[in-house]
Amino acid sequence: MEPAQSIRTVGEALWEWYETYLPTLAPRTAQLSKSNIKRHLVPAFGSLRVNELEERHILEFIRSRTIEAKRPLAGSTLRNILADLRRALNVAVERGEIQRHPCRNLGRLLSQVERQQSAEAKQADAWSRAEVVSLLDVAKSEDSRFYPLLATLLYTGMRKGEARALRWRDVDFSGARIAIRRAYSGDQVRPPKSGKGRTVPLARPPGLNPAGCALRAPGAVSQVSVAGGS
Repeated sequence: MEPAQSIRTVGEALWEWYETYLPTLAPRTAQLSKSNIKRHLVPAFGSLRVNELEERHILEFIRSRTIEAKRPLAGSTLRNILADLRRALNVAVERGEIQRHPCRNLGRLLSQVERQQSAEAKQADAWSRAEVVSLLDVAKSEDSRFYPLLATLLYTGMRKGEARALRWRDVDFSGARIAIRRAYSGDQVRPPKSGKGRTVPLARPPGLNPAGCALRAPGAVSQVSVAGGS
């Protein structure tokens, strides 16, 4: 067993993990992890040594952020916050600082929290066809610059970052499809969130001519959007 003074605190373990793995994190993930560590994890666990942290501390944290909180955190938010703690403690296990991982039951615990918070099964709140048509009509009449991008997003299901990173060569007009190979994450272009490319149909809203697509974006990366036509 290592001397107590040589065993890191949880705060030290968190920040060391963050600095070490920062080059592997997408910009938004890095920003979220930094916020999680600073706002939640260090205040709750930072002064404990990694070999002092137990599951009861994690349960106390979950309680303080849910049933005892004026504005309870959702189970999914807790899952994201505590995922950073689990990653930092993975390193502590590898170093031999701890024998049993305090987060070993974290998935089961958070699933129970999410079930408690949900009175019934969640249902996707999708837009109706009428709502989509109404939004596009407003975009056309109020500021037509937004219409092409909105139409592309709504009729292909791609993410905003994916739409921003599209290039002409990704659009196959004859085959009526768009290849999604990259996405913006913050101000950087990276692979799509899934890590894999995919193809989506070049669907056409009523009254639109897909041959009227326009590329509009600064710099080398261009943006594809479906422009109106007769």
